[in-house]
Amino acid sequence: MASSSSEEDQNSVKSRTTTTESSQAQQQPHQPEQLPAGYPYPPPYQGYPPQPYQGNNYQYAAAAAAPPQPGYYPSNPQTYVLFGPPQRSLAYKLGRAILVAMIVLFLGMSFMSFLAWLVYGTDIPEFHAESLEMKISDMNNMALNATWTANLNVKNPSHKYEVSYDFVEATLVYEDHLLDTNYATPFLLAKQERKSFSSGFQTPNANQKNLVRAIWVKDMDKERHEKESISFDLRIVVNVEFSSKDHDRSLSRTLKVLCADLKVVFSSPGDTVGKFQDGEKECLILST
Repeated sequence: MASSSSEEDQNSVKSRTTTTESSQAQQQPHQPEQLPAGYPYPPPYQGYPPQPYQGNNYQYAAAAAAPPQPGYYPSNPQTYVLFGPPQRSLAYKLGRAILVAMIVLFLGMSFMSFLAWLVYGTDIPEFHAESLEMKISDMNNMALNATWTANLNVKNPSHKYEVSYDFVEATLVYEDHLLDTNYATPFLLAKQERKSFSSGFQTPNANQKNLVRAIWVKDMDKERHEKESISFDLRIVVNVEFSSKDHDRSLSRTLKVLCADLKVVFSSPGDTVGKFQDGEKECLILST
């Protein structure tokens, strides 16, 4: 009897041990099967991110960044305003048209001048100032009681063309102030010919107004007493025509000539006559 009871006790202990082991085995999670090194990792389950490769220490993000929830809007939305091209005013369009017209006109005149220079470049007349004399009638108001006589000569250097001067205008200038204007008689210059012409001026004249209060009158008196000389300019405008008996063609041009800094010297402070003492002076042709 004693032996049978002890066997039953041993069997009871074994059964409890077996039951405990089976329950522990059920509680332990399933461990994945370890694969040998170098064996490709099985594909991830659908719906889950890939697991990190055990061969390195780089950890992938557990999951991608979550997209914004539907219906989400930024707190401060930006507003864009579209503007069209600026509207040009009528004055701007008119000014641009005038500027373009001036540029075209300037280019056209430059081209014509260049063409004339190619044809008549060596035949442009030469101007020289021979003399300028000033006479003062009243020393107290010499600028208001003065006369001038200018003598100029012009040469035609051309071997092919005769030059006729249909219009000759000479203006006496003091410090950019126009004193008087005179017109010479038209004349003709043959090939290689030189000729002189004179122009007379006076103040006051019909073109002068309010001379008593004019600033240039005081400046002329001051220069006369301080330097015993006065400098003047002669501006000449002539219309010339080049022609030749050997050629049927002719060309008309307008020449603007400047005889600058013609100094009239007075021999003494009380002298009433001043003369140009620099001899013959070449004048500059400004445009052809």
